[in-house]
Amino acid sequence: LGVAVNFGLWWVVFAYAAAFLLYLPRSLTLTMRLISCDLSSYVRVLWVTAAIALIGYLAYGALAWNIVLPDALQIAVAVCIGLAMVAGIVLIRRRHLLGQARILGLTSAAP
Repeated sequence: LGVAVNFGLWWVVFAYAAAFLLYLPRSLTLTMRLISCDLSSYVRVLWVTAAIALIGYLAYGALAWNIVLPDALQIAVAVCIGLAMVAGIVLIRRRHLLGQARILGLTSAAP
């Protein structure tokens, strides 16, 4: 990271992101060992979220690439896409979320 400072801000950002991504597998291994979780269970739970996030990112990118919008409208579009992504995740994962809520005692036992 120190070398990247000599090349400018974008290189610092790139170097930080690369360092984070390179250390990510090790940090996941340590964290998952603490909570007794294997990688396949972790991926099985997060694949829906990752797929919807990618779809939202691509939708915003396609919109921003093809249509020039004022800054305030860009923020509003990003918020709307984000809310639609959250709603999509909740709709797809509702059974799992309700099961977790029942375990925590947040809902009644009836579905």
